[in-house]
Amino acid sequence: MSTVDRQYALMLRLLFDAEARQQLDEAPAALLDEAGLGGAGGAIFRTLDQQGLAIDAALRRRYLMSALCRSYPLSSAAIGSAPGGADRLSAFLVSPALRGGLGARSLAFGDHLARLIEHGVFGDKRVERFLAAVLGFERGLVDNAARIRAAVGRGEEVPAPERYSAELADARRPALPPYTVVAQLPSSPAVLGLALGRVGPEDAWHRIEGGQLDPDRVRTVARAEPAPVTLIARGLVLGQAGDRAGGLAPLIEVSHRTVELAGLQASRLALFDGSRTLSSLPEASQRLARRLIAAGVLAAG
Repeated sequence: MSTVDRQYALMLRLLFDAEARQQLDEAPAALLDEAGLGGAGGAIFRTLDQQGLAIDAALRRRYLMSALCRSYPLSSAAIGSAPGGADRLSAFLVSPALRGGLGARSLAFGDHLARLIEHGVFGDKRVERFLAAVLGFERGLVDNAARIRAAVGRGEEVPAPERYSAELADARRPALPPYTVVAQLPSSPAVLGLALGRVGPEDAWHRIEGGQLDPDRVRTVARAEPAPVTLIARGLVLGQAGDRAGGLAPLIEVSHRTVELAGLQASRLALFDGSRTLSSLPEASQRLARRLIAAGVLAAG
């Protein structure tokens, strides 16, 4: 590894590791030797403004954690509500995955959340099973968005919802369209969202960092009598920015159109595989299909 690479690696560590900053202040020679910068290559670090470094680190931490939690608002907020939750979440900032692309970084953060749940952040298996289910749905959306962006990057078209008249729909063959996520959860994500004070993607990290979330409310929701729901989320391309400065890839904005059904409905949704016309389905399935077509999460090919 070159001196420049070692300097870069140490600067990243100083920006995202409070213990390393403390070591630079109290025992700089040991830190620089450990980083392989004991000679002239470490001179720049001996004159760093510690106060300025701390301010820069806080700003970068807030920016990156806000972006990461945006993709996992409920999972990150629930984990962040537990004692020490903010520090556990931000421990991801010292991961090598932070240097990857945006999509890979977001997926790796989902892995980090899964490890925190597995390691018993709440010390309650029932709560952890509930959070694992919620995280599974949010990870599904993140993975689906990544697949959509990759498809658009290859020049493939992601189908948008169409409108059908009742007469035309009868002869069509309902099918779940590409880039659709189906998940069954023990209760509606909206219930957890309410318990977390209507936390959303835009303010999840702000609320976590400010200690505004109550872990007891998360426990109450997780331990409540199950009221299962089935979620159908269809991935859609909302727009695509042009070429970005510096040769960066275009920005592809992805959203999910989501419908929530009461109960465990995955087996009923399996009927919508494109092999049967709508009019040939059982009456209850016809009603469900019409509802989902109208909502734009079911295609009628």
